[in-house]
Amino acid sequence: MAVVQRTPAGSKRAQTAMAPVIATDASGTVVLVGGWAGAGEIMDYVAQAALELLSGRAPAEALDDGHISTARAPYPDSSGVVELEQGRSVAQFARPLQALGHKVRFAPLQSGTAFLVRRQGRWEGAADPRRDGVFASSP
Repeated sequence: MAVVQRTPAGSKRAQTAMAPVIATDASGTVVLVGGWAGAGEIMDYVAQAALELLSGRAPAEALDDGHISTARAPYPDSSGVVELEQGRSVAQFARPLQALGHKVRFAPLQSGTAFLVRRQGRWEGAADPRRDGVFASSP
């Protein structure tokens, strides 16, 4: 029986991963929890959602937004394409990205982000509707 090695190394990317996120305010109080289990796009999606939520966007809006993925950025086996989620508002970034020299492609991008954010003493949350997500809040 052959043993397959899946060890990290230079110029290699994991096929799947998890990216849990916990953010605190200046006093150490947890104000954001969430993440995504997925593949190459994981860092892009989680960073985008966390930044939007910490900037004040509503969870349902932030997680339903279109994605920008650099998972196919220049690596030895890639031509360096920036993907914009097909049919979403992120399409507006195509021309500026191309003007900066990026190759841009529109693609259907799956997601499964889920986040909770604490605002004014309440937890609000959402899971990405591209999978099975819905919006919720609690007192």
